[in-house]
Order: sequence, then structure tokens, then C-alpha cells
Amino acid sequence: MVTIGNKVWRDVKGDGYQNRKDRGIPGVKVTISTTAGGAVTDIFGNVVGPVFTNKKGLYKFSDLPAGQYKVTVTYPPGLRPTIANRPGRKRNSSTGSVISSNLRLGQSDNSLDFGMVAFDNTLLPSTS
Repeated sequence: MVTIGNKVWRDVKGDGYQNRKDRGIPGVKVTISTTAGGAVTDIFGNVVGPVFTNKKGLYKFSDLPAGQYKVTVTYPPGLRPTIANRPGRKRNSSTGSVISSNLRLGQSDNSLDFGMVAFDNTLLPSTS
């Protein structure tokens, strides 16, 4: 099986990088699809629906067959993407949607992160 996921976070500095003071955003809707936008079926034959980030802003899709997937985030009201595609995939931010690595059975891609700032261009305060 394959696992995909990671974090939706508040970008306190607004620089597109996850820093020590950046905290996760709970309750954000995250969906997964094929790279062509079709439905994903897990290894048990179930259609994989959306998930919501936990209190630390983490999300995960598991029990997926080998392959490559598109993950899309729904921005909560008042929030927009921070700077995207900064160097260092594990620490940077994606915007709207991102394509996973092409994964073989037993592999994971936990680098699919989404940083957010306030829509009015002000930065969000850090939360605990």
C-alpha cells in the first residue's frame, strides 16, 4: 500500500517555508484524485473521500495502490496560499493542488504541504 499526506499550516512569516513558529490549521478539507482528476479507489476497492486536517493540521490518505496522485486543498474563508514552490519540497508550500511522487507499494510521500496566510495580505498570528 501507499500513503500520502502531511500538513496544512499557517505561514507566520509569509515566506512559503515551514518555520518553527508555523502551526497547523485544523479542519481543512483535503481531497485526492488521480492525476487526471478521476476518483481514487483504495486497495480494498473503496472510493477514497475527502479528509479533514486534525488539530495539528495533519492529514493522511492511506491504503492506496501504487501510483501518482493529485492532492487538493480547499482554502477556508479568509485564507489564501502563501508563496509556493520554494526550494526544498519537504519544507515548502504548495498552492491549491500538488502531484505526489510516483510511488511503489510500501512507499509514502509526506511532502504535500499547504501554507496559508490571510486573504487581505496580513499574516496570521501563530497559535499553539
